[in-house]
Amino acid sequence: MTSLAATQENKARQSILINWRTLAPWAFGYVVLPMVIFSLFWLRPLVGIFVAAVIVVAGILAVNPPVLNRVVWLGSEAQWRKVKLPSPFSGTREGDDDLHLNRKMLLVLAVVAVVWCFLGGQGSMWAQSADWTARNTIFQELIQQPWPIYYDNGSAALVYYINHWMVPAALARMVLLGTGSAAFAIGIGNVLLLAWTSIGVFLVELCVLVLLKAFTTKAMVFALVLLILFSGMDIVGIVLRMLHGSPEAAMFSSDPAGGMIYLHLEWWARPGTYQFSSNTTLLFWVFNQTVIPWLCTCMLLLSRSLASSALIVVACLAAGPYAGVGLAVIALVLAIAALAQKPSGGFRAWVRSFASPVNVIALLPAVVYASYFLCNQSVATSESRLTMIGLLPDVGIGAFALFLVLEMGIYAAIVGIAYWRTPLFWAVVGTLLCVPFIHIGSAYEFCCRASIPALFCLMLMCGAFLMKHLTDRTHASPRSPSRIAAWALVVCLAVGSVTPLCEFARGITEVMNKGIEASVRPTVDLGEFEVDANQASNFKAVVNQDALYFRLFAG
Repeated sequence: MTSLAATQENKARQSILINWRTLAPWAFGYVVLPMVIFSLFWLRPLVGIFVAAVIVVAGILAVNPPVLNRVVWLGSEAQWRKVKLPSPFSGTREGDDDLHLNRKMLLVLAVVAVVWCFLGGQGSMWAQSADWTARNTIFQELIQQPWPIYYDNGSAALVYYINHWMVPAALARMVLLGTGSAAFAIGIGNVLLLAWTSIGVFLVELCVLVLLKAFTTKAMVFALVLLILFSGMDIVGIVLRMLHGSPEAAMFSSDPAGGMIYLHLEWWARPGTYQFSSNTTLLFWVFNQTVIPWLCTCMLLLSRSLASSALIVVACLAAGPYAGVGLAVIALVLAIAALAQKPSGGFRAWVRSFASPVNVIALLPAVVYASYFLCNQSVATSESRLTMIGLLPDVGIGAFALFLVLEMGIYAAIVGIAYWRTPLFWAVVGTLLCVPFIHIGSAYEFCCRASIPALFCLMLMCGAFLMKHLTDRTHASPRSPSRIAAWALVVCLAVGSVTPLCEFARGITEVMNKGIEASVRPTVDLGEFEVDANQASNFKAVVNQDALYFRLFAG
């Protein structure tokens, strides 16, 4: 017994405790730091200092370090932190969610994060998707141009989702200042961007392990595979539409390096209209709108804190406004559900938590970022170009129904067996059913990006469902309906994994045919883009002094 106790004590010493309490400072630091940098360097000096200070205070209060024993706001600290959001996976095994990871497993998680990001084009040392032309251009502009960035003698400004680049760009600017070499600073900046994105993905991995209670090595491996390969069943939609006579082959590049895997597969419903992106597709194409929203979604579910939910949503909105809208819907549903569950202290306690200092403080950066993004020309001119609510023109009801069934319907039907009573389930299903009908910016952008938090939650539900019904053999017999449903879910997820596997294959194929250097996307000159009040642009905006952002906040 003494030897066994010593062995267990030695293992405990060699392992690292991972839970929400240990993750919170890192997670809040990751999502708040870009907001602070943006406030200090993109807003007017006094305004920026004040907004940055407010964000820092909100972040500290949200982390709730032990040094903060009491905050005077509508009563004691215990009162405004009292109400919790509903548990995301009611019905899963209860117990301590402390996760003990040895250093080897932490190293594996870090390597997986770096490799996943590297294969997505981070660091500019591997093949990049077509969207990287804009990503590389914006990042290099952030490194070389004075902040905030203006064009055309101050008549146009860079207005885009730039928060993800703030930290690596700020560090690369220091390199530029110290060396005077733009090429060297950009090269270092690319490495810093790979590191920053990998850190965010690493934190997401840890959060997923805690949320799924992946206590064993097998469970951890399963969680990582699910995170990387989760996708809707796009390949089924493509095959069905091809059999129906639809010219889906036109979606794919005729480049010799291409074929079916040269472009991502999600446009099968109708090219340029609807898409629910796989996790790997999101990371490879729109990482700047993905990593922080993923982490914010995890933070909302792990903290279950009504008192800090607004700050989490605003941090998500700052990185990707459409993803922020999607997370706001989920947070609102969970907040209402918390009230419906009649918390201790009743409605008054709920109001104290809802109107906590953290949530009230978060309103200021919310106004700043909302006013900034509303200056984006693709949003400002979208009403004149698109029907904002309803199905897009020339989209058949049958194809749209098939899209919903294959992208989320089958998954939702299966996990609903266990989670249909949970508020999160209905928040996810409702969001995914509604977002295709709303059109802001480009025809497809709101659907693709507002769905990011809901799809991530759906992935977590799939993982929790499988771990409950396949790994817990005491829960159900091998032939029980829930166990059969779990194996059906495994098959569906395996079919869906074709999409992310094609993303990996696209990069490998491109590098084999073109070489690495030719597979890295070139930059363009944003200064040459002509922008006027009637022209849509996703990057440059007309400086309109009547707009709230330019009138009150812009530096």
